[in-house]
Amino acid sequence: MQIIAPREFLLRLIAAVPVGRMLVGSLFDPGFTLDNYIRMFIEPLYLKVLLRTLWSKNPAKTAA
Repeated sequence: MQIIAPREFLLRLIAAVPVGRMLVGSLFDPGFTLDNYIRMFIEPLYLKVLLRTLWSKNPAKTAA
């Protein structure tokens, strides 16, 4: 178990760094703005993709 913990931490860090950079980049374009997130909920295509993604991650749907 002790050998697995550093590996898991490293893998989580490797996955978290790009996600964090995307989040910061989407909020500061070039100054602080929420326009990207507002557009995600207003534009029908983006909203459809978001809802489809959330639906596909539903554990109750995939458990059956």
